[in-house]
Amino acid sequence: MKNLTKTLLIGLLLWLPMQGYTEELSAEKKQRINMLLQKTGAAKINSFVANHFINSSMTYLQSRNPTLSPDVLQIVKEEVNGVITEKASNGRMVDKLHAIYHKHLTLKEINEFIAFYETPVGKKFLTIMPIISQEGMIAARDWGKELAPTIQQKLEARLQKEGIKLK
Repeated sequence: MKNLTKTLLIGLLLWLPMQGYTEELSAEKKQRINMLLQKTGAAKINSFVANHFINSSMTYLQSRNPTLSPDVLQIVKEEVNGVITEKASNGRMVDKLHAIYHKHLTLKEINEFIAFYETPVGKKFLTIMPIISQEGMIAARDWGKELAPTIQQKLEARLQKEGIKLK
């Protein structure tokens, strides 16, 4: 028993330092990640973030100000795009993407994805994926709307049964 404990302790001590270890991101892997980002459209994240901020800002502003002037949309677009363009120039978002891809994919896997996206079916996948994603989000939203009344009824009944009152 004493030997087993000693063996486990030594194993644990050898294992712990390796938990934070990851291989360094090589220049080759970084270049290949950049190529994958280009092929998948992920390199266009700045415009995605800008559009999200613009849409969210406009929804919020219009809910608070129903008679909002159309000029406000132009101001929101200019300001959001200005901030994103300025902040994107330092490359920090791309560095974050490099780290994420590096963490989850090997160089071999990245190369295989690039090869796949260069095939006819890979090219088709890239073309239809945004449409599929959008339709999937709409379907999920609609399904959530269908479920909401049932969930609300069940929650109200359960909370009432448990004697819990919410304001």
